[in-house]
Amino acid sequence: MAFFHSMRRPRAAAMLAACVSLCAGAVLGYSAGTPATRGAASTRSGETAAAALARGKALYEQGRFVEARAAADRAIALDPANDEARLLRQAIEQHLAEAPATAAATAPSGITLLTPAQVSAVRLAELHEGDTHLRGTIDHATLVQFWNDVVKNEPGADTSERAEGAFLNPENFSQQVAAIRASGLQKYIDKIQLRSDPGDMVLFRTRVHPYVLENCATAACHASPTAKFRLLRPAGTSVSDQVLYTNFYILSTYTTGANGQEKMIDRDDPRKSLLLQYGLPKSIAATPHPGKIQVHRFPNEDSPDFQMMARWIRSLTFPTPVYQLPPAKGGAAATERGK
Repeated sequence: MAFFHSMRRPRAAAMLAACVSLCAGAVLGYSAGTPATRGAASTRSGETAAAALARGKALYEQGRFVEARAAADRAIALDPANDEARLLRQAIEQHLAEAPATAAATAPSGITLLTPAQVSAVRLAELHEGDTHLRGTIDHATLVQFWNDVVKNEPGADTSERAEGAFLNPENFSQQVAAIRASGLQKYIDKIQLRSDPGDMVLFRTRVHPYVLENCATAACHASPTAKFRLLRPAGTSVSDQVLYTNFYILSTYTTGANGQEKMIDRDDPRKSLLLQYGLPKSIAATPHPGKIQVHRFPNEDSPDFQMMARWIRSLTFPTPVYQLPPAKGGAAATERGK
């Protein structure tokens, strides 16, 4: 079996024995939901833990390790007791730890990559209550200070040593994140290093971003140095977190038209998003793609891909968050806005 051929540590044999044969990948599906339930776990359906695991294995075999990690995380979120998904997750982490850095560590002139800290900030802004199986770190000193300054001073707080130990436990990361975000104190929020994708960003990574790379971020289109609106295109087949989230940030913040009323991603009215309208034939688009380019990625608004992407936009954090990005050394974060 090829699944764990890249593993060289002693535990690889045990993992291999526990792993079943590869299955065909499955397509991730989300339901639309209402404004009151956007992003909640109840609005996401259509995929089982087994299907997510099979998709993760297939991506692993293709060498698409970051996407495979997202699929494994999805399987674990759907079935926390799934040992096979956790074995897959460990295999992926081992490979990523041993692999050389990806070629997409720098961006072309005109775009500044989000830093890892800024990627974490965007992830935090897009979190929903249903995103509870989080991965990342908060340094111990920050947690101790937060416990003493905030948690201990809450009305009716349990300030016992047992309660303090439970809060500071690294296994309590998801609850630590929830408590710090609920406090609204930016000096603590900036200390969170979130390394897992929120559920909505899993769909962006696996379905939406590949569409953008194939149809928008091409050398002849929005990856061109002469393009007014520019996106990043990875140097190889692997898409780093920095490239993925920089493109998401650009798409999320890009506005054009009078007073910036036209948005690339319109969370108020997803179907009006330029990302969708530009993909329609000009004869039926509410906002046709400018210039002579004939895109025709969606035959009409009823097409499955148009509806899938509209549902994804509807499931994002609402209203649009104001991203609190930590300062980047050597330059600001990517900002691509229409004039």
